[in-house]
Amino acid sequence: MKKNKILVIGLNEPFKLLSDEVEFELLNNVDEIKTLDNIKVIYIGINNRDSLDDVKAAIINIRRRCGYRNIPIVAVGNENTTFILNQTVSFGASSFLTLPISREKLLENIKKHSLPIGKRVPLDVAMINPFISGTQQVFETMSGITVKRRSLFLKNDYKIFGEVAGIMELNGDASGSVAINFSHDLAKKIISIVLDIDIEELEDKDVEDGIGEILNMIAGQAKALLAGTKYHFTLSIPVVVIGYGYQMKYPKDAPCIVIIFDALDSQFAIQISLLPSKIR
Repeated sequence: MKKNKILVIGLNEPFKLLSDEVEFELLNNVDEIKTLDNIKVIYIGINNRDSLDDVKAAIINIRRRCGYRNIPIVAVGNENTTFILNQTVSFGASSFLTLPISREKLLENIKKHSLPIGKRVPLDVAMINPFISGTQQVFETMSGITVKRRSLFLKNDYKIFGEVAGIMELNGDASGSVAINFSHDLAKKIISIVLDIDIEELEDKDVEDGIGEILNMIAGQAKALLAGTKYHFTLSIPVVVIGYGYQMKYPKDAPCIVIIFDALDSQFAIQISLLPSKIR
């Protein structure tokens, strides 16, 4: 098994048993994190003394530090922390583990979180490029904001990043979902520019409606460009969600492609999980 660099916070066993197979760094708490460069997975320990609020704050802290990096966060506890473990996904954790766990199962978990989700199919630029150009055109048209593609990668799961996200199902000759993810601050900045009003005057409904409309327009642009191809689809009504733990609808074994964009000295992400019917 190829060595993966993982970050382990507030835990010791059973990870020290894996020193021959896995490269890892042990920290006592979240505040000791210096860099997340080259980290494949983060495991954070939950113990009986931790309150729900403490765990929530720690996981949200880590998730924000990860930004849109492809780093799964796994909460780890025992049967006495089951209630808190069950809540961690809604705070931004990718999943959780209950101890004790065998060495083999732990290695399997690390491997699962280190690999992209879905079938290993080649990235088809014919499917991706319409979403990139659609995003750039919509932002320029609606707000005069210039967005630039920063990076692209295959995600390890189908969960949206949060904190504010629009999600839309895609159906037809190809099916799946597309989601657009923003931080609270960036979402407000963008919608205040689109509506030409001060951020302080924005209501939550303004932000939600604005994000939904942006996604609707991006997907509409991509749909027009993909008409007549194997990725042709119809659109559902977008849904805007606030917080963590939500998951996109996806075809069985579909990859999840993430495109990161720069905008207003920050970043946002588009997630696409789409497969033509003949591949499914």
